[in-house]
Amino acid sequence: MSSRLLAWCGLLGVIIGCQSLPKAPIISPAIDMYHTTDDGRMVRYGVSESGTLQFAGGYPARESEWMWTGHISKAQGAKLGSIVTSGAWLTAPPTGDADDDADTWEVTVRLGDSYRRFTAYGSPTSILQAWAVLKDAGQARLQQDLDRLPTADVDRLMQRRKAEAGAE
Repeated sequence: MSSRLLAWCGLLGVIIGCQSLPKAPIISPAIDMYHTTDDGRMVRYGVSESGTLQFAGGYPARESEWMWTGHISKAQGAKLGSIVTSGAWLTAPPTGDADDDADTWEVTVRLGDSYRRFTAYGSPTSILQAWAVLKDAGQARLQQDLDRLPTADVDRLMQRRKAEAGAE
């Protein structure tokens, strides 16, 4: 009896273990944007299909060594999807003006089963639109960090200074 129970428990464990974990909902195309300028600035934003946002600046951007991680909203993900679709990034991606090497954009995008890697130069409209969404999301993440910091209390500081001056 106990060997039969043990066999059933083992079979149940195999069945449960073989089921895959549910995937996170897809809210955005997966995008990696690496931006370099003629004065040497390097910035990279990456966003996953589930909305995880990553940022790197300077030399770490070149190597995809992420400096921080955050999240984009569903609305931002939808906006990125709209930009990728209307900008034809997967079929005829923007290339910009190759003579305008002030800004270089190396972009990788995946939406569903479609994947594309391309380089654009200058200021293609859809590239700047996507960059603005990613930059706004990054700034919102920075603002959240700043909001967690304690605020200055000028009155308390003045009281402390008066007390310290009176003690001397």
